Amino acid sequence: MDQDREYTMNIQELFPADELARRREHWAQFWRNDADVRTIIAPQSGIRYTNTLDKDEARREFIRHIEVEASLGYDTLPAFKCVLGTPALASAFGGTWHRDEGGMFWIDPIIEKPEDVYRLTLPPAMSGLVKESVDIYRYVAADIGCIPPRVPDMQGPLNTASMLWRQEDFIIAMYDNPKEVHHLLSLVTDYIISVFHYFRDNFENAELVSWPNLHMPEEYGVGIIEDFTELLSPELYREFGLPYVNRIAREFNGVFIHCCARFKQHYDAFAEIYNLRGLDTMYPFTEPAVIAERFPGIVHTMGAHAPAHQQEFGGSSRSFVRFISERIPQSSRMVFMPYDSADTLDESLIDTICECRMPMRVSAMCV
Repeated sequence: MDQDREYTMNIQELFPADELARRREHWAQFWRNDADVRTIIAPQSGIRYTNTLDKDEARREFIRHIEVEASLGYDTLPAFKCVLGTPALASAFGGTWHRDEGGMFWIDPIIEKPEDVYRLTLPPAMSGLVKESVDIYRYVAADIGCIPPRVPDMQGPLNTASMLWRQEDFIIAMYDNPKEVHHLLSLVTDYIISVFHYFRDNFENAELVSWPNLHMPEEYGVGIIEDFTELLSPELYREFGLPYVNRIAREFNGVFIHCCARFKQHYDAFAEIYNLRGLDTMYPFTEPAVIAERFPGIVHTMGAHAPAHQQEFGGSSRSFVRFISERIPQSSRMVFMPYDSADTLDESLIDTICECRMPMRVSAMCV
């Protein structure tokens, strides 16, 4: 380890053990559905350290990121996001990946005809960009103290398969070659499960929800991203989506799902997901009152699509918080993860969250 690096730190100094224990207990009460904890505030730093293959750059930017998050307080828990783009899981099966000028990762499909699925084999959990991201995590964590990792961008079975097989051909094959589609989805699901097991078994306190950056104790399950739903009819999702999501949910005793697409046509299917723990959705693609009524008893997080945020709320996050708080009952559990691009916390936004969500049921720091 190079001792002359410009950036050094000790994670235990930023997050003392007793403070971490307090925050973890507060999250535990929240997930246990305690009546006195209905809202969590977990501010986020806007400093990005992911999507780079330069280990020293990742280390330098992560230190800046975590120092900011430590200064924000409330219930944020430190973790290193092992994220190298959305194709991370797909890259384990081969295919050429690229980075564009903006630093985003892309991957070329490897399935040209349906029978190509039978050439694929289950890769080791640590393969492709997943392994690259974990190598970076280990490099960063080696000399800054114990910091748990957050899993890579855990795209669900449909999302991942659609990166291996060109999307339009993949959907057509659901009609013409369902056997091959199921073969691929089963293989991809096996791989997703193996990655979750690797993180859970090899890293203490690993965060098993990749997006949003919330904390969910491992006994409640894992988190996946399920945005491909918008492209499918209810019949197709029930055949090619639901069974594989349920395999993951049953393996880990539950699942938290991010879906920033329009998926109201699949509400009935989502209601059949085993131990659905929570939903992270996007307004206006999801109506807050409707989603809260349709899925009571789970945890909700919600963002606003940029044009709607600007047009309907004048770019004001406080106005958006008031909007969703008026439509999602205070008895529902919600997580708010505000951040500011200037890396300073907007206390007026925190005040609005506390005002709207009943101070006695939010973090004690609101009172």
